[in-house]
Parts: sequence; structure tokens; C-alpha cells
Amino acid sequence: MISHKDLVFYLLLAIIPAVFINQFLLKFVKPKKSFRQLMVYILLLLVISLAYTIVVTWILLRFVWPLKQ
Repeated sequence: MISHKDLVFYLLLAIIPAVFINQFLLKFVKPKKSFRQLMVYILLLLVISLAYTIVVTWILLRFVWPLKQ
């Protein structure tokens, strides 16, 4: 059975790389310079967020809480 403390721990652990990815994107794209760069930043953020969510979910379901077969 999955406890709430475990879930919170793994989600907090997953946030750490996401913060560094966001900091890198801010330095790389520089969304404060122009509206176009802001739109590029938002698009990249959406794509990376979707991919990151899929990867984290796959890791948690595959290795932490494997489904019984």
C-alpha cells in the first residue's frame, strides 16, 4: 500500500531537477528580452513539463510501486 508520506517524499524529490531545468531555461531563452522569447520559453516549458511528468510517472510506477501481475 502506498502511504501518503512516501508519495510526498518522491514528488518533492522529483521537484529538485525540475527547478534546475527551469533555471537553465531562464538563462538559455531569456524570456524578459522580448515577447517572442517569452512564447518560446512557455512552449518549451509546456513540452518539458509533459515529458518530465511522463518520465517521473514511469519511474515511480516501474521501480517504486510496481504493478502486480
